[in-house]
Amino acid sequence: MPRTDRRPRTRHDPAVRRAEILAVATVLFGAHAYPEVALTAIAERVGVSEALVLRYFGTKAELYTAVVDAALTRLRAGHDAADAALPADAPPRSRVARSIEVYLDAVAAAPVGWSAPLRGEGVPAADRLRAQARTGYVDRLAAVLDVDPAGNPGLALRGYLGFLESACLAWADQGCPPTSRPALLAMSLDALQAALTAARTPP
Repeated sequence: MPRTDRRPRTRHDPAVRRAEILAVATVLFGAHAYPEVALTAIAERVGVSEALVLRYFGTKAELYTAVVDAALTRLRAGHDAADAALPADAPPRSRVARSIEVYLDAVAAAPVGWSAPLRGEGVPAADRLRAQARTGYVDRLAAVLDVDPAGNPGLALRGYLGFLESACLAWADQGCPPTSRPALLAMSLDALQAALTAARTPP
């Protein structure tokens, strides 16, 4: 005879369950470096088995890469929204400043998770996504500033991004104090201006 003492099994929509796992993983990977996050911890918070997490994402590395991909998508959307909120005739410096503000918001929201890859605590597939995003941002900056992303201007833009990442890494180590944001923003803008000026200066 079939058992009648079992509780009915609740079936969850796969897309909803996947989103739940991704949301919990985003929180944990944002608060801890990649090696410190266990799949069992993610599964427990969602209320599922580790096997189910693996069924949706394959491996821990693939889950982490999905988290990074979603974060980069949100960052691009944030840049788009911030830029669209400015007047059509806003000067390039204002547009770049708004993009830096969006970036600082992302760093402050998850300083440990954001800085971990810069300390070599990442995943190759996720690192490739970040490299692609960096190239896309260089192209975006080049369009805003009306410069050629190739040659010296492109080097200047990448150098500026290197400065911004390095400065934000130190800012994250300090706990992302809000009082440092204005100076960090001003330094980043000045670094970009100086790099572009040098790129345009003949030897």
